[in-house]
Amino acid sequence: MTIREIMTRGPWTIGETDTLGNAQQAMSQHHIRHLPVISEGHLVGMLSERDVLATRAHAEPDDRWWKLPVSLAMEPPETVDVDEPVEAAATRMGSTQLGALAVTEQGTLVGVVSVIDILLAHTATI
Repeated sequence: MTIREIMTRGPWTIGETDTLGNAQQAMSQHHIRHLPVISEGHLVGMLSERDVLATRAHAEPDDRWWKLPVSLAMEPPETVDVDEPVEAAATRMGSTQLGALAVTEQGTLVGVVSVIDILLAHTATI
């Protein structure tokens, strides 16, 4: 089984200059925990719900954390090719403790695969 078969296609994305408040709102509205971060049409990072919460927790009480740009909280993007075996991606995600990977095809973002996607795919084959 490959990533192509289990990924979420056409993922929601956010711009690196957008605010953390908008990111949190998008995650809540769409029931997702990871947003690929785009700049000028290119993948530049991945923002997780954990990144937003950590930034919020470390902000001073009078800081308006929700107005901070996504670029201050995002992580560098970890990618996986659409044709990579699910087992290889799962091993990498487990060893690096990543909750999701941006899925690319010929260098273009085409989806996201999360730990939940991998677990659901695994339980479907049992």
